[in-house]
Amino acid sequence: MLASLALATIVLQDVNRMGLSSADILRMGRSQWVETYVNHFGKTSSDLVTAQSTYGEVLFEFNESQLKNKSAATRAALRGLRRYAIDFQMNLIDLKACFSGGGTMWAPIRAGVVADVEELLQPLVLGRCRPQNRWTAVALEKNFDYINAQIGRNSKAMDRAKDAEISSKAARSLLKSARKSFDRIAEIAGKRSQDESDWILEFCNGQLQFDDVL
Repeated sequence: MLASLALATIVLQDVNRMGLSSADILRMGRSQWVETYVNHFGKTSSDLVTAQSTYGEVLFEFNESQLKNKSAATRAALRGLRRYAIDFQMNLIDLKACFSGGGTMWAPIRAGVVADVEELLQPLVLGRCRPQNRWTAVALEKNFDYINAQIGRNSKAMDRAKDAEISSKAARSLLKSARKSFDRIAEIAGKRSQDESDWILEFCNGQLQFDDVL
């Protein structure tokens, strides 16, 4: 039974990767891989979800293979960063869904979180961080205040949403959880080099932009 399940997993993984090796997929890059996958299988939400999650899986494997060569302290720090960054981004995506009223449009975005976070980690693992700007955690904290104010302004609409999981109370809880994860991320960033810290905080700043749903 176990052997059959293992074989089924291997076959499914091969199908999801279109018979390509991990190296082939990484050489293609995320955008080209997703485009190739959905053009082959179809452009449904489910196909986008599989394409995004598969790329995240491949990049996770690559980053883990490189982390083996790092010190125990570096492995612990970057794996901790991965955990908090996923939680941070997931909470903010769910919060954005509260502003937009939810819907299936968020499924591929959630499925892309692992790939997003592994793309955050890859330059850190390889020592190739190239941030666009200098960032401080204190500066980013203003985003939380702004989002909280927007929850207040949109609370009535949230509480009238047909989706039972959407409410102003849920939104505030999600923001609180995101803030806790951000504090841990900022703590890790503060112990890295200037470029690495800026790279990490730049990722956080990108996630904290809500203009597309406000």
